[in-house]
Amino acid sequence: MKRLDRYIIGKFLVAFFYTALLFTLIAIVIDFAEKSEKILNSEASWNQIIFTYYLNYIPYINGLLWPLFSLIAVIFFTSRLASDSEFIALLNAGISFERLLVPYLAGALFIATIYFFGGHYIIPKANKAKFDFEYSQLRDGADKGRTRNVHFMLDKNSKIFIRYYRKTDTSARDIRIEEFAKGKIKKVTDIKSMKWVGPPNTWEIREFVEHEYAEGSEQLFKFPDSVRSISLNLYPSDFEEFKHDRDQLTSPQLLDYIRDQRSRGRSGLKIYEVEFQRRTADAVTIIILTIIGMAVASRKERGGAGVHLAVGIALGASFVFLSRFSIAFATNQETSAILGVWFPNILFAGVAAFLVFRAQR
Repeated sequence: MKRLDRYIIGKFLVAFFYTALLFTLIAIVIDFAEKSEKILNSEASWNQIIFTYYLNYIPYINGLLWPLFSLIAVIFFTSRLASDSEFIALLNAGISFERLLVPYLAGALFIATIYFFGGHYIIPKANKAKFDFEYSQLRDGADKGRTRNVHFMLDKNSKIFIRYYRKTDTSARDIRIEEFAKGKIKKVTDIKSMKWVGPPNTWEIREFVEHEYAEGSEQLFKFPDSVRSISLNLYPSDFEEFKHDRDQLTSPQLLDYIRDQRSRGRSGLKIYEVEFQRRTADAVTIIILTIIGMAVASRKERGGAGVHLAVGIALGASFVFLSRFSIAFATNQETSAILGVWFPNILFAGVAAFLVFRAQR
């Protein structure tokens, strides 16, 4: 690594982490201003507020904004180099634009690698502590789980339908369990009421009727006053779903959750697939926005850093808008989760290539 590479990488990283620190402090102040009444009225101690909530708020907010921080940081320090005619001197010395891009890519790769591992493993764990605090102390993020007309696959040969479920006492009414063999219904159990007993997976059923089918005939067994304990691959937590559930799972946990829920016949898993893809796509976004920022800010302009910053903010805002729109489209439509998440990166990679091609040489 040459002195020039060390110089540019050092400037890049200092500018990046300074930008991250500055915006993180601003975000904390804004968040406290918005939630100050709830925080002060909660039963949480200041130790919990600082070390449980805000210490874990830092990874959360940085996980959202690191790609934009890279763009802003690159524009700031590259504009200064350009305004001091340092880029012109380097180009006149015979150093190609592509060669000058190398230390930028090295710095971006370093940041993207940290973000990649953080997004897949560290940030979800911090999010869990943060959101647990919000749910318990601030009463934010109400449970969005299902309680009416719920279908679950208990295993590959049986499924359950629950018309009403009450979370307050983990009881259910109007239940039907269907069991299959070789693609045909073998047994149907209609249950009037059911209640969770306890681990590992025990439920107590009352007033039930069993229908058994064999060779075209049906046998009916009624138990109007009976109480029976049965084991089902079903838990009270299956009826809970918080707004930020997917943000609290590390990527291995997220993949396990998707596989488990898909095996149980649950729909609406696209949002979890999108979240998994987003964590990798955002790391690549850091590299793309770094290239765009360098290509925009390396040209010496009459307006200096102001012009570069305006162009950079416009490009960053365009990327954020397209990214949010693309993710929402991928979540709600038939579009592939991979295509929906990666489309903004593909498009802006083309923009980056165009800007590099047109850059001052």
